[in-house]
Amino acid sequence: MQPQIVHESEVHRQHVRLKIPIQVEIDGIRYQVDDWSVGGLGVESAMTSRQPGERFPVRLIFPFEEFEMTMRLESRMVYVDQDHGRFGFAFTGMTREHAEIFHYLVDAFLAGEVVSAGDILQVRARDNTAPARIEPVYDPYPAARPWSARLRRVGAFVAFCLAGLALLAVIYLGLAERYLTIQANSAVIEAPVVDIRAPVAGRFISALAPGERILDGALLGTVQALDGTVVALESPCDCLVLEQPGWSGQHYQVGDDLIALVRAEQPLLVSAQLPLEQAERLEVGDRAEIRVPGRAEPLYGQIGRIDFRPGLAALRDRPEQPPTRRLAQVAVRPDRPFELDDFGVLVSVRFL
Repeated sequence: MQPQIVHESEVHRQHVRLKIPIQVEIDGIRYQVDDWSVGGLGVESAMTSRQPGERFPVRLIFPFEEFEMTMRLESRMVYVDQDHGRFGFAFTGMTREHAEIFHYLVDAFLAGEVVSAGDILQVRARDNTAPARIEPVYDPYPAARPWSARLRRVGAFVAFCLAGLALLAVIYLGLAERYLTIQANSAVIEAPVVDIRAPVAGRFISALAPGERILDGALLGTVQALDGTVVALESPCDCLVLEQPGWSGQHYQVGDDLIALVRAEQPLLVSAQLPLEQAERLEVGDRAEIRVPGRAEPLYGQIGRIDFRPGLAALRDRPEQPPTRRLAQVAVRPDRPFELDDFGVLVSVRFL
């Protein structure tokens, strides 16, 4: 088969396209290549295992009368045309030796020469490096050296040693931070919530505001049943209003959430989730560093409780989850109380 050069005047190409019979092997499957250049190739075949932009290794096969030559290259998929059954990719990371063999094969095909294994080995064995100098350019140990030069040499050696020690310290601190420090990225500021639900079906009336303090037994609102009966909602504790899911003036069914309260005497805590092997290394009273999004300075606290039971809610929600994947709950009490607005904020915790 005679090699052909295809020119395209509409699109400027970086490399000349060649019509030379070669094959390419991708994921163990060989394809006949009908359009290739030093920069990449195109194949008239369907492709489903690779997507545009994906990088993968390929093996090019150059068939000759006496032998086959293969080249392993890294490539990147450029396009996949499923409608017309065609795909193309570009070579990446081509070395100088690959480029020399490519150019040699192209020139040989275009000139009609017969290529042999010895010719390719000769191209592969070319050495373009310059011969090494026999005599050193600089002698680091002259016969006579002034004291100033010796001091500079000693100072450079000491500086090099200090830089090495600093690098080792940085590496040690990084490893200690990663493998010796326990970090909990799944943590949230929370407290036990007292939910007030609709005792009867009817129209809910309330005028509470978030953050408002309600004394024990105080009136939270009313629910007017369909028969006209009015049921009063009283506060079960000295609480703060967290939120009011129920809209005043709307009708609700029995059991619907109307008001969410938190106890005023119970401060907000950080609830962190840790794997069992990490939670076992902690003890009540250990210190912790708390970082809240949007705040530059970290907060500090100590562990108040470690709960190794996943809880009935977790068991009901994820019954198929194995016990080894359930997380222990670690409660951290901050040194400085959180504000009510911090309730529900996600934080990161590092145990010291």
